[in-house]
This record gives sequence, structure tokens and C-alpha cells, in this order.
Amino acid sequence: MKSIALWLTAAVMLWAADIPAWFLQRSYQPAKSYEVIGYGMGKTLKEASLHAKEDIAGQLMTEISSTKKSRLQSDSDELTRSLDIEIDTQVHTVLSDLKPLKTQKLGEKFFVALKYENLKLSQRLVRKAEKIVCLRRPLNPYLAATPMYREIKKAAGCDIDVSLVRKDRAWFIAYDTVLLPIAPVDYKDLFVSVKHSPVTFSVSKSPLREGDRFFFTLHASERGYATLLDVYANGMTAVVEPSFLMRKGQTYRLPSEDAQSNFEAALLEEGEPTYDLYVVLFSRRPIDVSRFEATGDTLLSGEDAYMADRLMRLTATYPFTTLFVRTKPR
Repeated sequence: MKSIALWLTAAVMLWAADIPAWFLQRSYQPAKSYEVIGYGMGKTLKEASLHAKEDIAGQLMTEISSTKKSRLQSDSDELTRSLDIEIDTQVHTVLSDLKPLKTQKLGEKFFVALKYENLKLSQRLVRKAEKIVCLRRPLNPYLAATPMYREIKKAAGCDIDVSLVRKDRAWFIAYDTVLLPIAPVDYKDLFVSVKHSPVTFSVSKSPLREGDRFFFTLHASERGYATLLDVYANGMTAVVEPSFLMRKGQTYRLPSEDAQSNFEAALLEEGEPTYDLYVVLFSRRPIDVSRFEATGDTLLSGEDAYMADRLMRLTATYPFTTLFVRTKPR
């Protein structure tokens, strides 16, 4: 029995000899409440860094990912049985701003420790900006009404010129030379119901359930053209109804009663609640929205469908009314 214990002790010492003491003991710990430290090892520096990023993602899973998917894996090369997060492209981008604390190669393996500052997007933007230039009023009336912009304005102390940008298959908030990725769970803070046009806009049922049939009711206090678009929870955008004439004082139903059909509520991911931002642009003449895809029987696909940034720029040109609609699983 004693010989077995000695053999196990020797085996553990031999195994630990292949791992740096700082890595084994997790010597690097957060110095501030918002810091998160991740550890990773791998056959290459890239693989070790990826595992460290997964370690950080695991600690922040509900804060950075809207999917919250995870799985446990055990491998002879791993230090312990650990949580392995399936990180999507956008979460990888959110965790791109990492600071290396320690990198070491020992034998055939690389070991790294990385630090992530888990601050609000608004706080990170102000910290990274070289200079804050205040505006008398926000440049985009829709963006100014969103919860995300209100947080940014609070952190900056005034209105500033920020914009939504699509880059590398992820969404960013841009200010001057600063480009900050938006975490998937924070993206909904760009969705809000706003009336900024002569059009009053409502949905027949709210919240919606998957499979519900519904329609919209619109009323205009002025004569003009209305264009209805839908922004999905991931930023994909499509035209629901191109420019149609609305007469002053009249109420309109979309789809019309003559169509003998209604819209049907759907989810982006099975079993996961979602939301849409429906936008009515109001104009004196028809608006060219040919750059946007049209809604149909199938969900949008492809990077070209991510047009929320383009639509947001249109709200700075045309009067608009928006409606934030939630859809829950059946």
C-alpha cells in the first residue's frame, strides 16, 4: 500500500514538473473587481491563448453570450476537468481586447495568462477615447433614444458622435478612432420604441409567441409614404413593405385585410426568445430600399443581410417610428 502511495506521489511530481508553478497555482489574480484572468495551455501559442480566452468566456458566459451554450470536457492534456465554452465569432471579437500577463514555453507546451477588463461598453469607450468632443445635440435621433447611447452619454458627460459599424462579422460602436465590439447580450440595448414621425404604429398582439399570426396598424397625421422594415435580434434587416402612400387621418392595416393572411412570429434559435425592431420611415416621396433584402418564407442569411447600421443612418435622414416587439417560445 505504501509503495502505491509513493508511486502516485512520484507520478504527480513528474506531471507537475511539466507545468510552470505560476500556472499550476494560478498566481495571477484580479487586482480590481472588474478584472477577469484566464489561463490556457496548448501545443502552440495560439491554442494556449484560445484556451485562456475560453476560460474567461466561461467566467463571463451569461454576460457576453446570448446563447449560453457550454459543455464539459476532460482530456489527458488538460490540467483539470474544465468548462469548455463554444464561443461564436462575435464573442471572440468581444474578447479581442485582452492583455497578456505571462507567456511561457515549457517543453513542447505553451502556457499563458490573459487579463480582460469586464467594464460596461460605455466605460471602455470613454477610457479608450483620447479626447471627448461634446455636441450641442446628438446627430442621430434614433440612436440618442437607445439605452446604449444613454449609458454612453452618462459616461462621457455629454452628447458625442458615435455610430454603429459592421466589421469582421461583428457589431461595433465607433467613436473617433475608437472601435469597440458589442457583446451579443448588449446588442438589444440598441432596440427601443420611439415615435419621431407623424405615424402611429402598433402590433395586434404583444408579446408574441412562436407561430402567432399578427398584423400591424398604422395611422398617419400627415400625407406621405411609409416604408416598413424589420431588424432582427442579430442585426439582419429586411424590407417588410416598401413605400406605400398614407393619407392624412386614415388608418392602415399591414397586411391588408384583402391579403387574407397575417405575419407569423418566428424565433432565430429554437427554444430561445428573440426580439425584432420594426421601423417605419416616413417620407414625402418613395424611398429606395433596394439595397435591403425582402422578408419571405425563409430567414435571411449571408453577411450582406446585416444592414442595421445602414438603416440607422436612414433614421438620421427621414422621420421614423419604431416598435420593439418580443417573441417567446411556444
